[in-house]
Amino acid sequence: MLEQLVNLYRHCAKSNIEAGIFSGTVNNPEGVDALRDFLDHGWQQRNVGDVDNLTANEVFVPNEEPLPENTQQADFSISLAANSSTRFYEDVKDLIRVARIELSRGSIPREYFLWRSNLYTEDPGYKPPDELTQLSLFIKGFESLSNHRDDTRNGPLKLIYVCPLDLKKSPVVVLPINLDSDIVSSIAKLDLQPLDDITHNAKSDDIHLVAKQDVFRTALAEFLCRNNSEGFALQFLVSGWEAFIEEYQRDLATYLSGFSFHKARREVANAQMEIAQNFSSISADIGTKALSVPVAVVAILAFPDENLTVLTSLILVFGMTIASYVIFKTLEAQHSQFELICQGKNLTLNSFDGDKRSFPDDLITEIQETESKLCLDEQKQRRLLSFLKFIAWAPLVATLCYIYFTYDAGDRAIRSLLEIEESVSGTVIRVPETEEEGAETMPATDISLSAENEVPEQPEAVVGEEMQGLEDGQQLDSSEQSQIDSD
Repeated sequence: MLEQLVNLYRHCAKSNIEAGIFSGTVNNPEGVDALRDFLDHGWQQRNVGDVDNLTANEVFVPNEEPLPENTQQADFSISLAANSSTRFYEDVKDLIRVARIELSRGSIPREYFLWRSNLYTEDPGYKPPDELTQLSLFIKGFESLSNHRDDTRNGPLKLIYVCPLDLKKSPVVVLPINLDSDIVSSIAKLDLQPLDDITHNAKSDDIHLVAKQDVFRTALAEFLCRNNSEGFALQFLVSGWEAFIEEYQRDLATYLSGFSFHKARREVANAQMEIAQNFSSISADIGTKALSVPVAVVAILAFPDENLTVLTSLILVFGMTIASYVIFKTLEAQHSQFELICQGKNLTLNSFDGDKRSFPDDLITEIQETESKLCLDEQKQRRLLSFLKFIAWAPLVATLCYIYFTYDAGDRAIRSLLEIEESVSGTVIRVPETEEEGAETMPATDISLSAENEVPEQPEAVVGEEMQGLEDGQQLDSSEQSQIDSD
């Protein structure tokens, strides 16, 4: 459609294009023939250009009349069409400015002429400018990966991507293709190989192709969610292209190794929370049971001194022994449960060791920090359990100390034990066979402890009877001993 007009431009002796008006002069047979050819083909094609003024050999030629045969020189002015993308452009920037709506859809005008650089799309061996080729690949690639598209006729293309469920900011992100010369120049410098590998140059036998596209789409949605203005989403993406591709390749690497980066990170976080909750539960149980130790000690101190007898002392010691033993066994059970939790912790964290090589550095750092914190908590819990198991016997020890320091009959008890031991080693103690004999041989004594720990005085008659009974018992013992010796 532009061929005759382009040929005329190239054969002009002088030409000028300004404000959409193409004016020029032809003064050779090739130029005159090119002008005649355009008039024959383009006079009715007003969507290309409309002849405003034409003179041949300085003679005005009315509209719709052919060029005279004897024309040696002709001057003309043509109004270039501006209602189509098939037209004359000064350069690539002018093309982007005028045809930005069409370019936003990834389509390059099929036919155009860049008159500054004398480039025509129908020339043999023509190659589009790199900026336009790169732009088309960029837009077509992102369009093929979008979930939806808003193709408003008089506006730029808008690509819509669905956000992952864990992104609460918005369910979708929109990528408007708002183009200008600066954006196109920036896109021309981008490395689009990762995008081409999953779109234009994708291998049909790649079993991971769909997964790669999903990872790319998800990474793009997450990256665009950080942008605060929808109108500048394209600029945000282009300026941060290297960071976006790095995130995509990191997610793809973890996905191909069997793990999604975010899924693995959530698994680590869930494991940390579960183990921490178990440790917290153990700590709460230990704290509840450890309160019984001071309660038992306080109960000892609250026991009145005046009621402390041998029997009550034995009962108190027995009760505190049982209490200390129960506390100790309860803490020991908690210790066993704690060891099971530690084993579960190790199994959970060790499950990530086999795939650490494929994890990104950020995830490896998080796992290492989690292991360090949990190991520190484990050591603290272990020391606390050991300490509490040790002090579980504190009530019993406190009871013994209390009885020792408060029971003032302890000295007499010790002396009595020593006298019994001496009598056992020096004399034979006869056990009475009948109650009457026992009454004669064993004097009845009433030992009681008053509040002042004094033994009351007995009447002289009672004392005399007791002494007589003791002498009779000694005589009986002597006669029995003589009978034994004669036998």
